[in-house]
Amino acid sequence: MDRPTLGKMVFDSSTRRDPGLLAGAATVALIIGALALSFTSEPAFPVPGATSAGIQRFVAEAAGRGRAAGLLQAAAALTLLWFCCACARYLARRGAWSGLPLAAGTLAAAMLLIGATLDLAVLRPEMGSEAYESVHLLGFLIGAPAHVTFLGLFAGAVSLTALRTRALPQWLCVFGLLIAVPGTTSVLSLAWFEASPPMTLARFAAYIWLVAAGLSMFRGGGLNGGAGRG
Repeated sequence: MDRPTLGKMVFDSSTRRDPGLLAGAATVALIIGALALSFTSEPAFPVPGATSAGIQRFVAEAAGRGRAAGLLQAAAALTLLWFCCACARYLARRGAWSGLPLAAGTLAAAMLLIGATLDLAVLRPEMGSEAYESVHLLGFLIGAPAHVTFLGLFAGAVSLTALRTRALPQWLCVFGLLIAVPGTTSVLSLAWFEASPPMTLARFAAYIWLVAAGLSMFRGGGLNGGAGRG
């Protein structure tokens, strides 16, 4: 009996309804929880460009909520990775090439995880004041613009592949392709913070897409599923 390869373990599945396809909804729930903890605290989580004094005040007065938000974001990165692998399996079972969706989704999850790690690092009281601003800014750049750029690529790649194979309803494919436009331009926010409104639009639109696409694929099931209908 042949030993299963990594490719087989990732892409081959006889499971009719893959629970990983529901991980997109879990990702969105975790991120909403992280955002709620960050921005309803007093003081609120520092925005990009905050001074080291403002960051230190947050660390001193709301570090507990900040750590909880960072852990939720890290968990969201892991569920996003699970969802991306489930999407790749779903597309591969329909004879589609899923390499680009898997690569883009993996990078989106990695950026989110690195951003969460840096946000947690900022909350360490022993960090020198001169490092607060740079680490906080780096966490934002990786966890927001870089993450959303790859998330937009993931939504676009899955939608383009699904449009050709009828693996998703046509309206979801069009929605995903539209998300890819502001999503990929989010990379501009790495150098120009004023370019962040399209990033915010793409981010929350992509979260809606994650839930809708995951539910549609889950209902579609395996090779005999009917996700392409409707």
